[in-house]
Amino acid sequence: MNTHLQHQVNQWLQQDPDPKTQQALHTLVDNQDEDALTAMFSGRLAFGTAGLRGVVGHGQWP
Repeated sequence: MNTHLQHQVNQWLQQDPDPKTQQALHTLVDNQDEDALTAMFSGRLAFGTAGLRGVVGHGQWP
């Protein structure tokens, strides 16, 4: 595993409060599944608006 990816995985593991996702990452590292790890730790996060529409400002509720 390249050094940058290893650093990203280690940083995540140090801050991850969920034992299930920690174990899943440890399994991928132990199996040396660099393709899966690279896919998980590359690219930008994509997300939507969570259903919010229109302008929301000070003191305004959707």
